[in-house]
Amino acid sequence: MEKIVVLVVDMQARFLREISKKDIRKILKANIQVIEDLCIKKEFPLVTLEFAGCGDTARTLERIIQEVPKHRRKLFLKTKWDGFENEDFAEYIDQIGAKTLIIMGLYADRCVKATAESAVRLEYKIITAGSLIIGTIFDNGKSAKWYKKNGDFYKDEKSLLKALKKGKLISEMKKWFRRRRLF
Repeated sequence: MEKIVVLVVDMQARFLREISKKDIRKILKANIQVIEDLCIKKEFPLVTLEFAGCGDTARTLERIIQEVPKHRRKLFLKTKWDGFENEDFAEYIDQIGAKTLIIMGLYADRCVKATAESAVRLEYKIITAGSLIIGTIFDNGKSAKWYKKNGDFYKDEKSLLKALKKGKLISEMKKWFRRRRLF
């Protein structure tokens, strides 16, 4: 299987305060599940992007991130929505040979999407799930359509993890259908 990196974008307490407590619990639970299953148990690399000057990643999430061995986790600060604007981040992703990014964080229609758009432009495969990202109040689910069109989008982290375990990513199924002219 190709090199997959788990990418946490702007899961800082400052941004979490802007969403409902229910959504905070949902996104934290989903992000933690992916980090535990992929980065701790399966040893996938983990990259955290934080918007400079906006505080640290939420403590609940940071505790789990600290369980990932230091040599498999990196933190990068950014000053723009797009994480790829940080040349060190872009270079690191390239250097470790990543081909696929599992993207999670805030906000689906802002920083997460700007980073995902650059990833697609740079020919990385992107994977996410509705439970791993949350948009602003202005999003109204519009960004989900973009993720479905440009990457592999799952309903929740459980279905994403199940697909990875089975090795049946949506993009692989799309290729199969295209070859048979069914999609």
